[in-house]
Amino acid sequence: MAFKQLRETCFYKTGRDGVVLEFIDQLTPNEFTDNSYISSNIFGKYSNIRITIIDKRNKNKGGAVYYNLDPEEIILIAHLLSDGNITAFKNRVGYYSALTAPNKLLVKQFVGTFKNIDFRRFDSKIASRNPVQSTNIAFQKNIDTGNNNLLVRKIIISYEEAMRSSSKWKITIEEGTGQKNIQKSQGLNIVQNGTYKCSNKSYMMLQENELIIPLLESAKRVFLAEESFYVLMKKAQLEFTKEKKENNDYTGEKIDQWNPKGAKKEKNYNNSNNVNTNFSQNQLNSYNGSINQQQLNNYNNQNNRFGYL
Repeated sequence: MAFKQLRETCFYKTGRDGVVLEFIDQLTPNEFTDNSYISSNIFGKYSNIRITIIDKRNKNKGGAVYYNLDPEEIILIAHLLSDGNITAFKNRVGYYSALTAPNKLLVKQFVGTFKNIDFRRFDSKIASRNPVQSTNIAFQKNIDTGNNNLLVRKIIISYEEAMRSSSKWKITIEEGTGQKNIQKSQGLNIVQNGTYKCSNKSYMMLQENELIIPLLESAKRVFLAEESFYVLMKKAQLEFTKEKKENNDYTGEKIDQWNPKGAKKEKNYNNSNNVNTNFSQNQLNSYNGSINQQQLNNYNNQNNRFGYL
């Protein structure tokens, strides 16, 4: 369950007034242990940074909602947030939002090749002659759960300028269900218009450091993981190729026989992906009391080595 898991993998926590925000490191290397994911990608199939909101602000909530950011999304968001520079954030989000879907995908893949945060290279890909500022950016994943049903997860990061408090940044996570649009899918999981139903949604207002720091830390972890995971992936790839030749299975048709550890395992989507949503208010209060945010100076000292700031 997430409550136990966070003790080991959560690297940032903040919370107040009945709501907790957590960043969880779930980055894993591709070690060829999944027969449905035979590729030379450095990161594993489900490698991500999970953002979780645990919300007990009213009796109708009670739950935890999460969004899994894949490595490329993390680097993309780090560029869009612009180190917290509001004007740059509005401009970059405006540029990016105006792109067509194929060009957005191209930008996401492009930043996946970066070795560090590089605003100049990023801006060269999203430049527009007629910029229209925007104050929010959204990402969405539509997950096929069978029988043309889709599990939908969304995350929205926005800047609420009208807020009088210093907590002007807002992060919203939403989950729901929908039906797949068969006619337009073409192999993609596209939600049929009018079928989406939200089942859970939570938000948290954040100060600048509460959003920028963990997201930059996430980007740093992606860069470090990519470098260290490459050795593991390459070793596993060579061993996999050798075994494939020894079994004379060049097409991969018999892969489940000689590589049983990578056989497909059924995924239980009704289990909320092991997120514990049954927190009592006492548990949440206790958990809130245990939160120790990272010190900004320590974070900057770490990141200066990587040239992020």
